[in-house]
Amino acid sequence: MVNPTFTTQAFAWQAGAPFLKNDGFCVFTFNHGNITPFPGMPLQALGDIRQAGQTLSAFVDRVLAETGATEVDLVGHSQGGGVLPDYYLKVLGGADKVHTKVGISPSTQTTLSELVYLRTLIPRLGPAVYGSLENTAPALTQQAQGSDLAREVYPEGAVGIPGVQLYSVYSEYDEAVTPFTRQIYSGEGVTNIHLQDGCAEDLSEHIATMYSERTWLHVRNALAPNRAEPVPCFPVAPFWPGVH
Repeated sequence: MVNPTFTTQAFAWQAGAPFLKNDGFCVFTFNHGNITPFPGMPLQALGDIRQAGQTLSAFVDRVLAETGATEVDLVGHSQGGGVLPDYYLKVLGGADKVHTKVGISPSTQTTLSELVYLRTLIPRLGPAVYGSLENTAPALTQQAQGSDLAREVYPEGAVGIPGVQLYSVYSEYDEAVTPFTRQIYSGEGVTNIHLQDGCAEDLSEHIATMYSERTWLHVRNALAPNRAEPVPCFPVAPFWPGVH
């Protein structure tokens, strides 16, 4: 399981890890992108995504060695479901070691358009702040639309990866990855799951998808299609009370 920007494994997977473990999956989590010297720092996944890809690669190798498996499945949210695992799969050769990747609200192509506005529309201060982020928390600017990393990982857009089953679980209420349609992959071996299809009551936004039972039912079905079950429709509130 690959955690998103600003979070650690402990914060990100309080819902998803026990859900999958209780359903019989062998679950592994790890941290990446710590820009401080303190291992217990509660804000992580902010470092260089290319280095995080190396961390992910080493962790996958460790899991394969410990379990004797020949492939793993990757489940991640935002950065951890989009550009980071896609960099590992497409640039670092990870596709040979991965059967399925499930991206929840994945930061694909990439998509943090707010940072582009900061850089281009606010005179003087915007570029200065953007440059500061590039040096101190590069994962933020690397996820900005049009970044060097975005062009490297997605030269043809978000497309399937040969040999890997790709799933994108996304919400039209996502306020971080915008427009939300950039989370849609195309090509062979791709399944896109729009949480509002047949369930308008699901108001999950970017963070809420990480804790939504409906999300994790879709993840379970993606990882075990041989025992997939219909995902019922029931109201899912936004993560932030009062935000719709």
